[in-house]
Amino acid sequence: MISTLANFVAAGYLSWGGLKGRRRGLAVELPRLASVTLALVTGAGLTRWADHALGEFDKLTGQVAAALGWGGSLVGAFYLARRLRAWMGCWIMNQLPEERVQKQAGLVAGFMRTFVISTIVTLFLLHTPLAFLVRDSMMGSLARVVQPVYHLAYKPHP
Repeated sequence: MISTLANFVAAGYLSWGGLKGRRRGLAVELPRLASVTLALVTGAGLTRWADHALGEFDKLTGQVAAALGWGGSLVGAFYLARRLRAWMGCWIMNQLPEERVQKQAGLVAGFMRTFVISTIVTLFLLHTPLAFLVRDSMMGSLARVVQPVYHLAYKPHP
């Protein structure tokens, strides 16, 4: 019964994402999809490699420089991501100016964006004591396809 409820919640969320994507259009949704997909990919192990690299940097330069470098890189990455999303939206508007195409493609991009977010949430829940909520649901089955990537990328290279 819980998996049926989880399936209904996921279906409702995915439908809502598709409708929001149709309303916003492709120029807004595609950069958002790219951001969420990047979050899923970087969560697959790049953070562990970055932690390893920052640990080595910390040994070389000291804790204050490492903290300043980490903060600066975080602010810089945020700024660059926002600039890239804005540029990507303008580029898409120039390539596909027709509103009908924007709305239809935005529906697909919005659905995919909410699907990636649902996968991230499901992967998180599968690693907690609340796994019983999604283990037997459709999203739980789909998330198990992505889950091996997390185990392959677990350890940083020596």
